[in-house]
Parts: sequence; structure tokens; C-alpha cells
Amino acid sequence: MTDMQKVDEEPLGTRIDQLFKLREERLAKAKEVEELKKIETNTVKAIMTTLEDSGMSKATGKLATFALKEMTVPKVVDFDKLSRYIIDTGYVHLLGRNVSAPAFRELVELEGEVPGVEPYTFSKHSLTRSSK
Repeated sequence: MTDMQKVDEEPLGTRIDQLFKLREERLAKAKEVEELKKIETNTVKAIMTTLEDSGMSKATGKLATFALKEMTVPKVVDFDKLSRYIIDTGYVHLLGRNVSAPAFRELVELEGEVPGVEPYTFSKHSLTRSSK
């Protein structure tokens, strides 16, 4: 007999009460997960600050390595200018849902700028299991 068959044999009121208890348990665990996410976010910020203050970009513990990586991606500030630039130059490879980061970086390197777009640099982290 499957779990579903067992549930179907119980009185409706009992099933409703079980569902209520399950939902309460799920919601309690969801609150725990949200709290863990907050702690994780604060820990990431603290590690990033410590690394930046020490001039480091990577550190390793016994279980994992934390690394900061900087990436430059486009941030469109004037879509009309960008549209005219794409039409005038034929650089349609810049189009997508967002401006293509590799194409943007290449054009900035070749031409110095892309009209209507400015570079936006941010840091991101990676956390991987150490191979020790």
C-alpha cells in the first residue's frame, strides 16, 4: 500500500488536519531557511570586506575556497543612443535581452566606448569544496 492510498483511507477531517500540520512544518522550515540565508549573506559580506581590506582576492579554509572576481558588464543608460549606434554600425551582436558583455568589452577595448552604455564593475564570489 502506497502512502497516497493510506492517506485516501483516512477520514477527510484527519487529512485536513495533517495537511495543516504539514503546512505549518513547511512554513517553520521556510523561516529557518530565510534566517540561514540572512546569516549566509552577512557572512559573505564580512568575508568580502576582510579580503578587500587585506588586499587579498582569495582565501582557503579546510573545506572550501572563497574567491572574489571582478567583472565588467554593460549598463545601458540611454537606450536611444545605443539603438542609433547599433543601427549605424550594424553591431546587432550587442542585442539580446541585455547587452552582450563580451561584445561590449571588445568594442570598448577597440573604440573606447559604446554610446548609451557605460561599464559597470561588480564583485562576485565563488565558494567551492577544497580538494585537500
